[in-house]
Amino acid sequence: MKRWLLLAVFLCVGLAVGFIVGARWASSTAGVMLTISNSTSRPISTVRITHEGGVQLVEDIPPSASRTTTFLAHGETSYSLSVSFADGSTIKSESRYAESGYHITERVADHTIEPEFHSLY
Repeated sequence: MKRWLLLAVFLCVGLAVGFIVGARWASSTAGVMLTISNSTSRPISTVRITHEGGVQLVEDIPPSASRTTTFLAHGETSYSLSVSFADGSTIKSESRYAESGYHITERVADHTIEPEFHSLY
């Protein structure tokens, strides 16, 4: 009887530890990493990232520079970009698909925004 009780205690502790480790791992990978790369000769004043969880702003990206941000995503999500240049002009992207764990580089050109997807898996 003591052996069964001891075995049950070890199983419960093992399940609890597994649950805690799994939950921490899942929360650390529950995001989309987005790098905005300015491939123009004009400074970018603001990039507005609209995603299912809200809106994020990335500001002040000089020519030939980039900025990286992460937004929360549990599983599949979508997002879009609106880029405002220092001279007042703007360009927008179509809605993009992403999943938790993706790393995406968005290359901003004079008239387009082109994605380059990288999976972190």
